[in-house]
Amino acid sequence: MLHPSGEVNARKLVISIAFGNELDPKKTIYVPKTISNYGELIGVITTRQWSPIVYRGNKRRGDNFASADVIALDVDHGTPLSAAIDAVKTSKVSAIIGTTKSHQVCKGNSPACDRYRIILPTKEICRSTEDYQWTVKSFIESFGADTACKDLARFFFPCTEIAFANKGTLTPWAKYPDYIRERKAYRHACEVARNIARNTVPRWIAEVLAGKINVFHNRHNTIWRISCALAELGYGLEEIQALMRQTPLVEVNVDQPFDFERTSSDGWRAGFKKRQCYQPTGSM
Repeated sequence: MLHPSGEVNARKLVISIAFGNELDPKKTIYVPKTISNYGELIGVITTRQWSPIVYRGNKRRGDNFASADVIALDVDHGTPLSAAIDAVKTSKVSAIIGTTKSHQVCKGNSPACDRYRIILPTKEICRSTEDYQWTVKSFIESFGADTACKDLARFFFPCTEIAFANKGTLTPWAKYPDYIRERKAYRHACEVARNIARNTVPRWIAEVLAGKINVFHNRHNTIWRISCALAELGYGLEEIQALMRQTPLVEVNVDQPFDFERTSSDGWRAGFKKRQCYQPTGSM
């Protein structure tokens, strides 16, 4: 059910397309691209490296999130392709499903299976990182998609083939619940206060640095989070980088290189800003 012409439900969408050396983050920018119809959207996702997010300054970093008009999911060992297509048909939502280069191919020690992406045009623009991640998380759980899809610096390589496309109802963004935000803020403040008082680090960071948790396929996000969390506890950037250099986190991956210095620096700056605003209070 392809709709190569006609507007995407009379609403133009904006995504980002990579320009430059796509294997070198330092030399790559993500430029906004306005999509007017399904033909354009299919053309981009099958030929270009792209992101569903528009970034301030065209730099693909989580703290540069400006907006999003589509939801994109990467499914690997999740819901079978046929079941995903049936689910989209039943819900009658606008969607494009495309297979990846690893579809039905053995990948390392993983057997051949359905590997594909789901792209869902949305009803309105999203400018909230909380709403974006909350909505994407719900779809990740529904389809068994890669949890990294909610990463604010997420990008995708081209699909190899379009398996299904449907022009239907546009997907609305879910609002992040206030009670969860308040609960998380309180728990986080308590944890930071305890760690500062005891001169300790969060357990998950200690386990990652000790190599007890394998985060190889999510290194970029993990390095950013560790840098942010330790900066909030008062660690210096050089101290944080020295800690991580002693772990497999900074091993070079020729196929997907990344800038360790920049990622850790970005995370440290975010945590430093939080620390400046944070003043521990007594328990409630």
